[in-house]
Amino acid sequence: MASAKTNLPVASSLSIKNGERAGSAEMPRLAAFAGQIVEARKPGEILELRAFRPKDIVSDRLVERTLRTSADYVASYVLAVARSDPEKARALAQEIEVPWVRPVERPGGARKSVVEVIRLSEYLTRNALIIGEQAALTSARWLVKKKRPSNSG
Repeated sequence: MASAKTNLPVASSLSIKNGERAGSAEMPRLAAFAGQIVEARKPGEILELRAFRPKDIVSDRLVERTLRTSADYVASYVLAVARSDPEKARALAQEIEVPWVRPVERPGGARKSVVEVIRLSEYLTRNALIIGEQAALTSARWLVKKKRPSNSG
C-alpha cells in the first residue's frame, strides 16, 4: 500500500526530482497520503513508519512530524466542536481514526517509530495520560528539590 504511486499533487516536485530534500511544503501531500492509508486500516493495526512514506520522500522525520501534526489538527478541531456541541464531538471522536506515532524499543536498545491506527477518542485519552504523567513528574521533581536540606547554614 505504501509503495503505491499517489495521484496527489506534489507541492515541490521540481525540488524532489532534482535530488533536494523534501521539506514542510510536502506536508499537505503526506497528510493526504496518510489519510488514505488510515482510512483503509482498522483501529488497532500497527504499521511501520515507512508505510506512510511515498517513494519520492526519504525523510522519516518529516513523515513522523506530518502524522503527528495531522492527528493533532483533527483532535483540535473536534475539541473546538465540543465547545458548541458535545454530543456531535463525541460521535466524531468515536468514528474518526488517526495515526498514533509512538516509539518502540528494539533489541539492543535502538528505538524505532511505529504507527498505530486508533480512534480519535483513544488518541485524546492517551494524550491526556501523557500530559498527566509529565505534570506529575514535574511536580515530583519540584517537591524533591524543595525537601532537600540546604547547604547554607
